[in-house]
Amino acid sequence: MRDGQTSPLVVPWINRWDEVLRRFNPKGDRERIAFSHFEIEDDARTNAGVARFRAATPSVPAPLWFVLILGAVLGVALQLAVSDPRERRVVQVALVGAVGAILAAGLLLVDYLDHPYSGETGTVKPTAMQFTLAAMDGIDPGLKVPCSADGHPLGRA
Repeated sequence: MRDGQTSPLVVPWINRWDEVLRRFNPKGDRERIAFSHFEIEDDARTNAGVARFRAATPSVPAPLWFVLILGAVLGVALQLAVSDPRERRVVQVALVGAVGAILAAGLLLVDYLDHPYSGETGTVKPTAMQFTLAAMDGIDPGLKVPCSADGHPLGRA
């Protein structure tokens, strides 16, 4: 997600999961109801993953960046144009610098919010996955996960 791409490891896991679900054949009303609830939860999990990917994809288009940067440049230029040459130079520099700093901070904030998984300080971290792994280890400490630490499948289950 940091690079705006899906992981090549995700699709094989989704395909394996779909195979498991196709093999399941609920018998009786209780199993059908339970399977229906399971499918609802699975859909919610899938939709949450899609939403995370959409949030990770930069959404500020190039024309908007152009307008934002043009506005910042024009804002500083306007500040320079209305400066009073009779005023002390330190005051003029402070005023132009303040406007420039505010505009630059705004542009940096837009860029920061447009790249939530960039790996910078304050961006989204995989804490939910780390919590899930810790919970799985707490439930069954000897649980053998079917993948390596970097997500590569170890073999068919």
